[in-house]
Amino acid sequence: MVELPLSVVRFQDLNFELRQTTIAIITIITIVAIVTIVAIIAIVAIVAIIAIITIVAIIAIVAIVAIIAIITIVAIIAIVAIVAIITIVAIIAIVAIVAIIAIIAIITIVAIIAIVAIVAIITIVAIIAIVAIVAI
Repeated sequence: MVELPLSVVRFQDLNFELRQTTIAIITIITIVAIVTIVAIIAIVAIVAIIAIITIVAIIAIVAIVAIIAIITIVAIIAIVAIVAIITIVAIIAIVAIVAIIAIIAIITIVAIIAIVAIVAIITIVAIIAIVAIVAI
């Protein structure tokens, strides 16, 4: 077997060490790249989840606001309808009361006129009777 000079052996050792160092560096770079890619994918996934949660929350808030608006509109319509019904009933009641007062007033006036007429007739008859008695 042929013995290689010491310088060749050292070169081969250095070459072997250089290969080992290169493999180690490539392995480290590969691991760092994989970790970076996984981290980026995780960050993108987290951002996507936050975006979805935000969109769902916004939709829920819009739905709640819409429901509150519908309930408010229905309540306002109901209040307006109740006030209108109460007002109409009150107007009808006032008209009825005024009509009853007017009927009572008419009956009172007719009664007063009748009493005055009766008193006048009795007075006239009495005066005629007195005059007739005095004349006889």
